[in-house]
Amino acid sequence: MPAKYWFRVFFMCLSLVGVVVLISHLKTKTPKPGGPARASLKLCHTRISKIELHSGLKIYQVGINWFREMDGGRQELAPVAVEKWLSRNCQVSAVVNGVLDSLSPPPVLATFSYVDGEALELYQRADNHYVFWDFKVFESPQLDQALKELATLPAAP
Repeated sequence: MPAKYWFRVFFMCLSLVGVVVLISHLKTKTPKPGGPARASLKLCHTRISKIELHSGLKIYQVGINWFREMDGGRQELAPVAVEKWLSRNCQVSAVVNGVLDSLSPPPVLATFSYVDGEALELYQRADNHYVFWDFKVFESPQLDQALKELATLPAAP
């Protein structure tokens, strides 16, 4: 094959590598030096089967029905409302403020249990910052609102 052909192939491959590098660079949100990093935290690596808050509120699924236990009472929830809550809040925007500096984690705020048997604990410090299982300290107004909404999800008709 002529050299002109290989020259074109080489530059097309080089262009492809350049575009991939540029896209990956644009996708990573590099924080400003010394400032907090914006992040998107994933609460649902798979389907959630139960959410327990330290206040005693429990949301859990039995079969296809969702239930809420609160103040000693059990109430069936509207399944569409629960599924909408999950789809809106499985990934929350947050501002990461560093890593937990003490060896003992703060009290557990919520436990998310999944269908595969795993559980994720979410901690909350005294200053209302959250701490994730990997000890990242973050704040998230979206998560604040989502956890408050759990108590007000509508009951099944």
